[in-house]
Amino acid sequence: MTRAEALEVTRIHSAAGLLASRGRLNLGAPFRAPHHTVSDAGLIGGGCNFL
Repeated sequence: MTRAEALEVTRIHSAAGLLASRGRLNLGAPFRAPHHTVSDAGLIGGGCNFL
C-alpha cells in the first residue's frame, strides 16, 4: 500500500476502535473473505427493506 492508503486504513481502524498498535500505521491491506456462496446482492449489501 502507498503511504496515503496506509493512513486511510489506519484512520478507519482508529475510528472503529480496532487499532491494534497505538501510534503505528497499519501497513497490511485490509482483507475480507466473504462466504463462497454469497450472492452478488449480498456482497454489495443489497436486499429488500420492508418497513
